[in-house]
Amino acid sequence: MNLQKCKYNFSQDFSEIIYAFSEANAEVYFKEFNVKFKAWMETHKTEIGDEIERIKQLGFKGSNKEIEQKIKISARFYYRKKTKQQDKKEKTVKSIPKTVKTGKNIGLSQGFIKMMDENIHENILAGLPKKMKILFERFTQANMTNIAAEIQELKGKYEEQSQAFVPEQIAKKIKKSFENRCSTLFL
Repeated sequence: MNLQKCKYNFSQDFSEIIYAFSEANAEVYFKEFNVKFKAWMETHKTEIGDEIERIKQLGFKGSNKEIEQKIKISARFYYRKKTKQQDKKEKTVKSIPKTVKTGKNIGLSQGFIKMMDENIHENILAGLPKKMKILFERFTQANMTNIAAEIQELKGKYEEQSQAFVPEQIAKKIKKSFENRCSTLFL
């Protein structure tokens, strides 16, 4: 059986050269990119020639123009896209505050969860519709002091574990727990 190779990748060194060019010209429009690419090809003739030779030695049967076209397409689309993805990753990493330490998940107390369940049962038995929004509003109105006490308890747990205490996240945690309790009790 005679297998034929169909995909010929660039060498690591040549890939880095293309990547550097693509990174420098990531935001350039197509016509301007073509002009800059032609100039880049002129300045890197030896590297391109070496890469063409290497690919031909691997068994590529196409012309030099086809390899040059592959280089252009890779620089214009693949490496440019890779540059933009790298920029997005760096932006998201920079946007995460450095003081926030992630650690063990800190949950609500069992007593508070039991109180949620009882409140849900009482409201359903009272004939309220099974809408989480209405049930959650009733729960918060009836248990403001218990919620405040639970928040203080959670704050203490977060401080013990040296984790950042963010009140908005705690409010979301309480609401999400309530919704989860409703969905398990409704089923």
